[in-house]
Amino acid sequence: MIGDARSVLSDLPKAKEDDYLTLVETLIQRFDPEGRESKYSSDFLERCCGPKEDLNEYGHQLRKLARKAYPGLVIPDQIMIDVFIKGLPEEDMIKHVSLAQPQTLEEAIQIAIRCDTFKKRRKQLKEANYYNYNTPHRALGNPEPQHRIP
Repeated sequence: MIGDARSVLSDLPKAKEDDYLTLVETLIQRFDPEGRESKYSSDFLERCCGPKEDLNEYGHQLRKLARKAYPGLVIPDQIMIDVFIKGLPEEDMIKHVSLAQPQTLEEAIQIAIRCDTFKKRRKQLKEANYYNYNTPHRALGNPEPQHRIP
């Protein structure tokens, strides 16, 4: 073992170092003690997607926190979806995913990914000057129209 785990185990009496169950119990007490469900519950309810965090990873971390916060319970999909939506990084994405009314967390993740992909692609097109709101004819590679309608 390495790092913190090694230092925890070095405090064990020599007679107990070879007892697997004692080793496991000691590590659990140190790194995942009982009673931490309330902390995990708070972390779950307050979890937000980080600025550079992948949306799939954000969803995976939510599931993990939910299992730690409520061991032995099945969290209803709607709660998972609501917490996921609340933690999305942008207001547009929150609105888009909410209006789509996903039925599962996986569906909410996929909708958020599509929204994020669309936003990134649109930004790329704007930066490349392919998508100019003021002059759509230029964006398509056409010259400016000769005849203007008054």
